[in-house]
Amino acid sequence: MNVKDYIKIRQIGKELNNKIIQSDKKALVYAAKKLGFWYNDTLVTEDEYDTDILMNFIVFEKGKNGYSQLERFYDSDIELSDTEEEIIEARMDSFPSLFRLIGIDGKKSLCTFQDLFDEHRTEYQVMDLGFAKSAKEDILIYSRLIPIRDIYITSGVSFGFMDYDEQRIRKDISSYQFKKRKKLSHTDIYILMNTKHKQYGIQIGGIDL
Repeated sequence: MNVKDYIKIRQIGKELNNKIIQSDKKALVYAAKKLGFWYNDTLVTEDEYDTDILMNFIVFEKGKNGYSQLERFYDSDIELSDTEEEIIEARMDSFPSLFRLIGIDGKKSLCTFQDLFDEHRTEYQVMDLGFAKSAKEDILIYSRLIPIRDIYITSGVSFGFMDYDEQRIRKDISSYQFKKRKKLSHTDIYILMNTKHKQYGIQIGGIDL
């Protein structure tokens, strides 16, 4: 995939997010409560990125009924363009994890992510204009990777941490799991990463398209 195609997919993906979210507006309240953005029957966010975090949760994470809006939308009969179909199919194969950014190719807008939750430490080539432009190697990134064409892209929302925070994150996940008395789902970890990012996370890269 070249940068021009990447930008097109990003733009269509954002428009697709609006369709997905509007298909069930009740999902917004549930997501806002889970993320701590709901106070006195009002949505309260600190900044635009909180809104992105909320929208990303609605699209990809499990809702009140046990399904994500993406899954519900995938099973609907809503008419989509070929590119929208391609994006939906790719998103259905997406997965979240904690990654270490081990390489940056600024000219090609490519980053190498190493999966820290995978015992084999699998590496992925990720196209991301923001990370490639201003992120630094060795930082930690909790994000969702989407395989599309010959590359991976992120879902658009990522939580950044310093390289030395890996064990702290693992300890926080273990403590949260003990508190919940169950194996954590991807949705549980997303909620936790949002909380921990506000406590000791870092800003990473620029705002991607």
